[in-house]
Amino acid sequence: IAMGKLLWIVGALAVAGPLAAQTYPCGAGARGLTYDEYAAQEYASGIGQLERARRFEAERAAILDASDKARYEKKIQRAYYNAKRYFDRAVECDNRLTEAYSARGLALRKMGQLDASLESYGAALALAPNDADSLLGLAETHLALNRFDDVKASYIQLSANHPEAASDLLVSMQAWARDNAGDRTSDAARAFADWVRGGARISQ
Repeated sequence: IAMGKLLWIVGALAVAGPLAAQTYPCGAGARGLTYDEYAAQEYASGIGQLERARRFEAERAAILDASDKARYEKKIQRAYYNAKRYFDRAVECDNRLTEAYSARGLALRKMGQLDASLESYGAALALAPNDADSLLGLAETHLALNRFDDVKASYIQLSANHPEAASDLLVSMQAWARDNAGDRTSDAARAFADWVRGGARISQ
């Protein structure tokens, strides 16, 4: 390498400083973006895919034909999968991006990957222990796993600190109680459903 070229490379690395020391394999440099900029871009694309999935879900709800519903389910799952991939790249580039971990937890739950969803919400809460969206999402994943004590603990915590999120969780719990009305095979499930039907009162 010519001396002038070598000096230019050394100077560029010196200017880059901490950025050059990072090893995230996210491809930010190839697009001329900083890691934070690339992470934000991927996060925004992931949110777009979540919105796409929700739109498909709303359209599916109005469809009666079973084959059409199945077709929409594939579109919904593809959107959640794409969202998850965007959020993966976002946290590769910025492992402090709480929102991306939390949103990935949602996508994973919708894909049925519940253990991975718990891990992603756990990563979000390690960064921001009182984040309302992450606490709510974690509780809803626990609900999908029938971990009723964890759901109740989350509801108590949200009621104290994030009443709006607690209301959203109550709606999800009520939907669970309604959808599982004839399938409460355990004492814990029956007790939880009764608690929800009774207004999810919190003991003082």
